[in-house]
Amino acid sequence: IKTMLSFLSTCVLLFLIIFTVIIIIRYYFVLKLPRKGLFVESKKWVEHTIISEDQQKSILALYPQKKSIDIKQYLPVFLLSIGAILLIVGLFLFYASNWKYMSATFKSTQVFALILIFYGMSFYILNYTTYKAFGRAFLLLGMLSFGLAIALIAQIFHISAHDSTGTLIWLISTITMSWLMKEKWGYYISLALLALWALQNIIHFNNPALLYLAFCGLLFYLFYTQKC
Repeated sequence: IKTMLSFLSTCVLLFLIIFTVIIIIRYYFVLKLPRKGLFVESKKWVEHTIISEDQQKSILALYPQKKSIDIKQYLPVFLLSIGAILLIVGLFLFYASNWKYMSATFKSTQVFALILIFYGMSFYILNYTTYKAFGRAFLLLGMLSFGLAIALIAQIFHISAHDSTGTLIWLISTITMSWLMKEKWGYYISLALLALWALQNIIHFNNPALLYLAFCGLLFYLFYTQKC
């Protein structure tokens, strides 16, 4: 239990760090940098008499400087994501306390049912209702529950494998579901899992694995094409 709680705590910490970095990058590169570049370029246009100063002011007026980023637009996603993580922790603690009283068949059935319920709810809400935020929350729950399922199945059937193997499987499934459902926050979870997988390999093998570079390239491509 302590090992799994440490693992989940690491995931929460990575999520918070990545979330903060994303907001900072978005503020600088999306809000501040483009207008700054336009100001520099338009100044050159004025110097070369391509446009007048009045025209420059008119152009810059179309792109007003935003002094701060609106945190409120990220708050629902942030709270839903934290809630999803805490729900997964609660489910794990429930199963951990009652695990020895369940049969192997009953355990594995519940694990797969949990994933299907989360993904099924996500599919229904995203496609047949207007509550998109809740649909995305269930999708993220499905991604997180998949990692929980890997740990539980390994414990049920006493599968002997390195910790990084489970993380790699979890990473691949998360990237796949994010691509199929076009869920950008799933890519952020994938990024956290990629960092965790590399960290596990460095700690245990003193080697981040060359496959890490391939996943970095894949995530960079997905982030670019999905405009995350």
